[in-house]
Amino acid sequence: MNFIPCHHVNAVGPMGRHYFCQYADAGGRDVTDGNRAYCNLNEGIGKVMRFGAYGEDVLTRHRWMRMC
Repeated sequence: MNFIPCHHVNAVGPMGRHYFCQYADAGGRDVTDGNRAYCNLNEGIGKVMRFGAYGEDVLTRHRWMRMC
């Protein structure tokens, strides 16, 4: 596994970490300059995947976040 700064891959976040396709994220593009950026969405309080919880309640919340 290689660690690189988030800005090397147009990403921002509260901390550096590996990124899984299950994480919901948001993206945007500056139409003037063409810059792109992505960041993870806040999962809320309680059991959350970023702290190692993989229960059905966490996965259900992630499925809901991807549909929004």
